[in-house]
Amino acid sequence: MEQLIINIISSKPDKFGNQYHMVTAFNPVNCKVVEATAGTHNNIATAEFHIRGRWPQTGEPRWVINRSEIPIRQFNRESKGLPYAGCDPKEILAFLRKELE
Repeated sequence: MEQLIINIISSKPDKFGNQYHMVTAFNPVNCKVVEATAGTHNNIATAEFHIRGRWPQTGEPRWVINRSEIPIRQFNRESKGLPYAGCDPKEILAFLRKELE
């Protein structure tokens, strides 16, 4: 079964309590990497549920998920110019699947 690696990188909260998120996904079979910003933390967590809960039953690839948090300024530098994967969990998954094919 194909194994994919996804890193969810969140910023530490800014002075108003907002957090920002980006996703880096790697497919070791074809060596493709995709990076994008994504919606709220809750939606990424929901996407993680879909990956872990629904996909194994439908024969989809198995994902290994890592999480990290970085300072807001570092996040802004690293996420500059990245495409937006979406806010809805299904949008995020569709974006990642399309880009990793």
